[in-house]
Amino acid sequence: ATFVESFSNDVATAANIPIWRVQVNSIFAGSIIVVFVILPDPNSLVTATPQQAAAVLAEQAAQPTSVLLTGSTTSGVVGVAVSASVIEAAAAATGTTITTTTTPNYFKQAQPKEYVLANMEDCLFTCRVLCETGDEVPSKDGYPVLPSERPGVCNSECMKHCGFGRQ
Repeated sequence: ATFVESFSNDVATAANIPIWRVQVNSIFAGSIIVVFVILPDPNSLVTATPQQAAAVLAEQAAQPTSVLLTGSTTSGVVGVAVSASVIEAAAAATGTTITTTTTPNYFKQAQPKEYVLANMEDCLFTCRVLCETGDEVPSKDGYPVLPSERPGVCNSECMKHCGFGRQ
């Protein structure tokens, strides 16, 4: 099978849709970037809409052991970016509410009681664990960080949040 066929099969299997509904529009070399759309099914009123299928894929993109990230081709994925418009459409299609917070939950749940070393270290430990393992993926320049970058970004953000480097 070609790369496109294998990729399309992995995405279709993960979204539980027929393979013909996955249309690859372009592939960019280097770090392989695949731009694709999920086509509607004009012959059925009960199959998943493109937005519902996108919601399933977006959810699986955050789960390392999901069907999407364990496919024959997609198992090599090191990062998934889903545009905000797709996430909003998927949320609307599934009745989900998207909330935008300026303060991540891992910051809210990790606060130093005082800016003394012991409290700052406790804050840092809690913050890093929640940031690295939680559902909220930190972002960099408006995009979710890749899994390989997550520990470093979490460490940096949590150190600032917990008071290290304060004057």
